[in-house]
Amino acid sequence: MGGGIRVEIPAHFSWLTAPAVIFMAAWTAIPTAWLYRTDLGSEETLFRFALIYAALGAVGFCVAAGWAVWTLTGRTVVSLDLSELKIQRSVAGIALDTGTFANSDVSSIRWIPPTLIWAFRTDTDPGTTKMQFAAKGKTIRFACGITEREACALIDGMLEVYKFPKEVAVDPVGVR
Repeated sequence: MGGGIRVEIPAHFSWLTAPAVIFMAAWTAIPTAWLYRTDLGSEETLFRFALIYAALGAVGFCVAAGWAVWTLTGRTVVSLDLSELKIQRSVAGIALDTGTFANSDVSSIRWIPPTLIWAFRTDTDPGTTKMQFAAKGKTIRFACGITEREACALIDGMLEVYKFPKEVAVDPVGVR
């Protein structure tokens, strides 16, 4: 890249991916099998059942499918050269979101530690870690699920390319 770095960060694999895939399979198979074994009476009743089933399940199915696809194929690519920082998120090789920031606008690069799973527990969810920086008064978050060691290595590599300022006040309204 000539005086820069490019780092590809895979999506954090979650144990919830397996239940999501099982849910998608069950959502398709169980009602279909039930319809073949059950006499619902009239075609109008069958149509209403199918309509309600489709309406209720579409959102859940899309969320489960999206979760599984992101977990299995999602990537965040961080590219930094002497003039700009670029954060690109992609799923299955298709770029979904790209942010490009002038290096002079970027400051306060940091790793955010994991949050507690539930209010009264002491264990944390490693999938809630992330990196963030400030750019033009907004907080930009990326690299969910990154470990502290990986984040430190990335920050060190970024600081070798460009000496970003350490701390700048950030307006939390601009969270992305």
